[in-house]
Amino acid sequence: MRITLVTLLCLGFTSLPRAAAENWPQWRGPQGNGISSERNIATIWGQTENVAWRVELPGSSGATPVIWGDQIFLTSADGDKLVLICIGTDGKHQWTRQVGVGNRAARGDEGNYASPSPVTDGKHVWALMGSGDLACFDLSGRSVWRLNLQKRYGRFDIQFGMSSTPLLTGDHLYLQVIHGPMRGESEPAYVVAIDKVTGKEAWKKVRQTGAQVECKHSYASPVLYDDGKSRFLLTHGADFLVAHHLKTGVELWRMGGLNGTPGATVAARPRGSILQTFDVRKFDTNKDGRVARSEITSKLHQRLFDRMAKKFKLDATKTYALAEFRKAIGQKEPPRNAPVANRPYHRTLRFVSSPAVADGLIIAPSAKRGPVIALRPHAKLSGNLTADPKNRLWTLKEGTPDVPSPLIHDGLVYLCSENGNLSCFDAKTGKQQYLQRTHRMRHRASPVLADGKLYLSARDGKVTVVQAGRIFKILSQNDLEEPLAASPVISNGTLYLRSFDALWAIREK
Repeated sequence: MRITLVTLLCLGFTSLPRAAAENWPQWRGPQGNGISSERNIATIWGQTENVAWRVELPGSSGATPVIWGDQIFLTSADGDKLVLICIGTDGKHQWTRQVGVGNRAARGDEGNYASPSPVTDGKHVWALMGSGDLACFDLSGRSVWRLNLQKRYGRFDIQFGMSSTPLLTGDHLYLQVIHGPMRGESEPAYVVAIDKVTGKEAWKKVRQTGAQVECKHSYASPVLYDDGKSRFLLTHGADFLVAHHLKTGVELWRMGGLNGTPGATVAARPRGSILQTFDVRKFDTNKDGRVARSEITSKLHQRLFDRMAKKFKLDATKTYALAEFRKAIGQKEPPRNAPVANRPYHRTLRFVSSPAVADGLIIAPSAKRGPVIALRPHAKLSGNLTADPKNRLWTLKEGTPDVPSPLIHDGLVYLCSENGNLSCFDAKTGKQQYLQRTHRMRHRASPVLADGKLYLSARDGKVTVVQAGRIFKILSQNDLEEPLAASPVISNGTLYLRSFDALWAIREK
């Protein structure tokens, strides 16, 4: 009896799944943070290696698929039609439904009217198109309701098309429509909550910030902050991160500092060669107020340091205090605590990257190598937080990703830049852990993490797998050889990659 019992227990344990299968119901995954709890996800693949299947798609799109159970949902262009497609996790097509008509390419090959990603709760699936068409279907493809945001609320006025993805939480879909004419002061931007069952408006709030020109336009998506104590909606764009009450849409607080102040006086640009005008704080990668050749990670900055050392007869083996280093190269000390108002206003700083959240932390990116702000959220936040630094954990003055959204995991913040540089920061202090090159190509997709590995997708179809943690290490680089803009998706032991041509299922064999 004892032998039989031990045998049964052993059989029971060995038959347990390696990890619980997860749905991927929204663009940023089950927790809205780009992180999967699944394990044993493939790190190496090719055109045939570890490819479970590949399904051709009718047209291109950068929209990320969503998954519930054994069904995959993705939006696509099909000629002039804008469609929602359902594919089984076995790679077989189940159904296609038209959502809208009138596709338009945006910024060459960057996107189109099928750019927003769908969302599902396991009973229904919702799809928004850049045409303003928003539709709800059940999982068999039966139409439940339809509406058009432009017909209901007014024409979109956004340069590269509406691509913000709806957020689903509770009984409502939340959408941010941040747009407006680049001439004049008009800001027809709004945030709206739609009843997910009926399509009726639950609430709508005008969202105005005083943004100018192209800064009125946002391509970011709304995000939910929920740490078990505080719970609110975040909208991002038009120079500000804004928090809203989920039930009413009332603005709780707003934070600027992501762009300069319109009309502000800008200090004159210092004159002289780059060797004397370069911001030497960029050499101080460990942020200790000192400069040493050995700590500089950027090859460009290493060459610049070496040129300075040669010209000004510096000791390249010595560690210099910043003030000492500036004096040695004849550079004036910058004014301390220079106000935000002295920064020039960037008239084309439209936000594309969305905020990232973790318990007690919000990472707010901007655009075009602008600043990143780490905010400490709590229940007492209210009003305009721009001029009050006490709620900020840290600020990165430049280096934001332009399109990929940040990722927070295990006390670290990861930023993937458009050029493929990956930077890692301590979440509490903002101290940089590393800045390293992955693959030198446009990166439009947001990074995804699973089983201690980061997946970074480049526009040419190459995906770099990087070890998570404070030490940079590339584990593999894999090439689909097809254009790619959608973020990776992980569900039930499978990595799904949506190229402009096809949907790929990658699984270790």
